[in-house]
Amino acid sequence: MQRELLRYLRQNEGSRKPISTEFLAVGMTMFDGKTGTDPVDAEYWLKKLQRLFLEMDYPSDRKLRAAVSLLQGEALNWWEAEERVTASDKIDWEFFKQAFEDRYMGPEYLAKCRDDFLNLQQNDMSVSDYEIEFLRLLQYALGIVITEKQKCDHFLKGLRVPLKIVVVTHHDTEYKMITRRARTAERNESLRVQLESQGQGRGTRQPATPAQHSQGFQSR
Repeated sequence: MQRELLRYLRQNEGSRKPISTEFLAVGMTMFDGKTGTDPVDAEYWLKKLQRLFLEMDYPSDRKLRAAVSLLQGEALNWWEAEERVTASDKIDWEFFKQAFEDRYMGPEYLAKCRDDFLNLQQNDMSVSDYEIEFLRLLQYALGIVITEKQKCDHFLKGLRVPLKIVVVTHHDTEYKMITRRARTAERNESLRVQLESQGQGRGTRQPATPAQHSQGFQSR
């Protein structure tokens, strides 16, 4: 269904239909930015739009127009005010993203996300879920995590100790290799626990009753 909608959107890119209509057809929603908007809702809206741009391979020079077409109410008023006080040569998609985050997510929320990243632990999450959360929060710590090594180090820091011990023995320096080894170590750990459980089940015998002991002694 999603692929069909994306195909529809590409086929109608040259039409005179409002951009917002076509984006709404593939699951986007309008953003009104009412006072008190939950920063999580704002983040979700922006990330959903970014994912859609990525899936569509949407042209960079059209992203701003598409995003603005999905604003309404207070959010549209806010953006029009931003345009009035900002030099036109500075207004692009990247400027919009930064301004949107500053307005609707705020410094407190961004700081919390940064702290959440720095303190992130896998705990009971699977490696896949841990990686999803790691990458979600990483965007708020780009000024802290700059190099590939720093990215790897932070991922390993929050990984469960038994998995970390396995992964670090390989001395990998690429993030994708570290995550691959972590998933493999997790599967091996799960398999080992399963085999141990099965082995214990086969090796467990019910204790003999006194009568059985007596019968065995008499037979001898």
